[in-house]
Amino acid sequence: MFFGTITELLVHPEYQKQGIGSRLLQLAKDNTPTMLYFGAQPGLETFYEKNGCQKSLQSYMIK
Repeated sequence: MFFGTITELLVHPEYQKQGIGSRLLQLAKDNTPTMLYFGAQPGLETFYEKNGCQKSLQSYMIK
């Protein structure tokens, strides 16, 4: 495997801002042997950036 892709990371609006998305992202990072690419909806870029992701050409990634 060269990389993994998670097309969307969704948390129900009632449960947002409680660290759930950040925890899911960390679990994905901790449990994959490859780079991960994530699709980011417009307006959510700061979520990925504050969680250590780098913007690539069309998505965010964790090395």
